[in-house]
Amino acid sequence: MVLALAIVGAALYLNGAIFSAWVSGGPPNDYPEAWAHRALLNLCFSIAVLLGGIVAFRVIGSFPKIGVLTAVLGILALTFLAIPYGRAFLDSDRCLDSGGRWNELYYRCER
Repeated sequence: MVLALAIVGAALYLNGAIFSAWVSGGPPNDYPEAWAHRALLNLCFSIAVLLGGIVAFRVIGSFPKIGVLTAVLGILALTFLAIPYGRAFLDSDRCLDSGGRWNELYYRCER
């Protein structure tokens, strides 16, 4: 059941990622950068939820012993959770270092 819920959650996040990517490049809008960041966020969450479900499925089957593959998949899931936040931090830091002002709402550097 855990794996099935993870697959459903990953599919929902993937659907949000596809929609956000379409909005960022499709119809004209005021903040395509924010939609592109949201697409990346949802894509990474989709992968992390799927990997987390696989990890939970493997841990439930072999508890209390955790294998190397399960640990690697868990670390990958945590890495995918951190990617969008690290990218947002680096983008805002790059903007501030160059003398700009970071607009969080539009996910854009204003000079």
